[in-house]
Amino acid sequence: MIPSGKRIVIITGMSGSGKTIAIRSLEDLGFFCIDNLPILLLPKLTELVGLGEQTPRLALVIDAR
Repeated sequence: MIPSGKRIVIITGMSGSGKTIAIRSLEDLGFFCIDNLPILLLPKLTELVGLGEQTPRLALVIDAR
C-alpha cells in the first residue's frame, strides 16, 4: 500500500516504446528514478517510501514480462 501523499509513477512497455525517454523526462522534473527494478522488489520499495518523512516523487521502469 502506498501511503497518502506519496507519488509513484510506474512506466512499462515494450522494447523501443520510449521508456528511457520518459524516465529521463521525469528525472528532469525532479523525480527520483529507478530503471529496470525487479518486480519482486516493488513491495519492499513502497514500504521503505512509507517510512520516510519527506514526500518523494518516485518513477520506476519495470519490465512486466
